[in-house]
Amino acid sequence: MKKILILGIIILFSLSLLSCDSWMTTTQTFTYEIDDIASTDQDVEMYSLDLTTNEDYAEHRDQIRSVDQVSIVGRITNNLETEASAQIWADTSDAYTTVEGVTNNATLIFATPMPLPGGSITSIDWSDGLEYMENTDYLNDLIINEGQFALYGLAADTPFDITIEAEVVITVTVGR
Repeated sequence: MKKILILGIIILFSLSLLSCDSWMTTTQTFTYEIDDIASTDQDVEMYSLDLTTNEDYAEHRDQIRSVDQVSIVGRITNNLETEASAQIWADTSDAYTTVEGVTNNATLIFATPMPLPGGSITSIDWSDGLEYMENTDYLNDLIINEGQFALYGLAADTPFDITIEAEVVITVTVGR
């Protein structure tokens, strides 16, 4: 009887471990370099972000349980002498070539809260980049379900001429 009770406890403990999410999850961080996005109010540039080029993302894509954080880290250059508030927009389409095309169809995912001084280079660290993120539910959906999407650099003010040199840092929880 004692052996059966001990065996039963071992089986119950093993089953509880199998059903416990914390034992079966891990955190993964993926970093993607954004080559220069140089946009003006007359010429909008797009950067195609393909998460599947990262071996770890490709391997764990079907196991992503949640997107924990996304941040933009890097430098934004305001090439004009007037202030400009930098923005990054995302969409599954890479076909937009005008400010109106982007703002009417894409989703704003990043915006500096204050205008960048004219002729300046502004560094965005991880915590600031995290704070400036917007519409994260939409972005999380792109990360989990699409894996590929377009990023557009704009500014809220016109005229504008900005260059974005950055990395997208994505942290996800992965589990079976």
